[in-house]
Formats: sequence, C-alpha cells, structure tokens
Amino acid sequence: MSSFYNFDMGHDAGEASALRFPSNIASKYDQYIKLTKYRFDGYDLASLRDPTKFGFNTSKGKTIALPLPDNINDTLSHTYNSTHDLDVLGSFLQGAAETFGGLVYQQYKHTSGTVGKITQAATFFEGTDVKRWSFTWSNLIPNNSSEAKALAKMIKSLQYGSMVDVQNDLFHHPDIYHVTISGPYKQMNFLPCFITNISVDSSPLGHTQFYQDGGMPSVAFSIELTEVTNRTKAIQKALDSQSGSY
Repeated sequence: MSSFYNFDMGHDAGEASALRFPSNIASKYDQYIKLTKYRFDGYDLASLRDPTKFGFNTSKGKTIALPLPDNINDTLSHTYNSTHDLDVLGSFLQGAAETFGGLVYQQYKHTSGTVGKITQAATFFEGTDVKRWSFTWSNLIPNNSSEAKALAKMIKSLQYGSMVDVQNDLFHHPDIYHVTISGPYKQMNFLPCFITNISVDSSPLGHTQFYQDGGMPSVAFSIELTEVTNRTKAIQKALDSQSGSY
C-alpha cells in the first residue's frame, strides 16, 4: 500500500517481527497503537525537494503494538512577532515595498505621518513549529512472566531507538517511527516522528517489585515524539485524504 510519505504501512501487529503487549492484543482490543521503527540509513539528497520523502533513506525494523495510551496529547504551535514600534513597522513595510512596487510603503507614509505611534500591534507570521505528541500509559500489568519480558523488551527497544548513532565521528539521526492507530478511528494521523523523551516508572503502585527472572509485574511509561517536518495545509489535507479523516 502506498502512502503519502512513502513509508510502507503494511506492517501488521500479527507479524512475527512485531513486539506485542499483551500477547493477544489483536484479538483483545478493537483499537490499539502501533509504532513501527525505521532505521536511519542516511540522507537522500535527490529527494530533498520532494515533501513526501523528507530526504531520508530508511530500512524498516520491528513494530511495537500496545493498548491505546491512557492519555494522548498533541501540540501544534505557530510563532508570530508583534510590534508597536513605528520604526520597526516602517522598516518592514519598506522591505515589502521592494517586492510590491512601493504601494504598501507609500500608503504607510501617507496614513501615518501625523500619528507618530501605531495604536494597535502589527503582528507578523514567523513560522510553524513541528508537531509534538505525547503518549502516557499509567499502569501496564503483564499477565505472566513472558509478557513482562516482552514489555521490558519493548521499552528497551524504544529507548535504544531514541539514541543517536555515531559514524565517522558524526552524529546520525536516531530511528524514525511511523505511528498508527488500528481500528475505525481515523481522525488522528501522524507524520514520521523521532522520540524526544521516554520516561519509565517501575513502581506505579508505590513499591518496586520484580519477578525472579527480572521482569516487572507492573510498569508505567510515557514517550514524547516530534514529527520530522512542519505541517502545512497541503500536508494535512493529504494525510486526511489518506487516512479517511473527515
């Protein structure tokens, strides 16, 4: 299946290469979250101008399947610059006049000559920050020692994937994750992400315990992810069209 951002979306939680918690997640839950790892293999300079490729070469790794988080938070923020300063506004408009034939600046000179100060802030758009996500699981309880081992392996895999690699004395990107939610809910869609923070609580019930083989009988953890590029209206429309969102 082709996707808007050229990441293969066919990796299913039922595949042998997937890490699943609980082990019967596909039959137990109608909806669950999947994080598919892509190893960063370098930059693809030829695709930097293609907004669907992001300039990365990647190779697919394992998929981690977990119950829906107890909390999902997404943050999309934009930066604006506001000023009451007449000289700053005049400089901006004079710069704009070089592009728009002087009409804006001439109108500014005509209308502001007797005012002296701008009475309302002039607000200018500076940019859009990349979207950030956070997922929190407040208490995951394995049914047995085997599931405890699987959960510990998942967390270690996510921690490892968030780390940078060093090649030829240069830092290389951490792994990239493609996030999807199975089931009928289509309103939440994700661009490829980096893990920017992962926090693990080994004693969510107030005391620390371990199985004899070292597995944890309960665990809480949260991860924060940052998308690899800014969202524009065109990218958002393409994501909504691909996912079936309304």
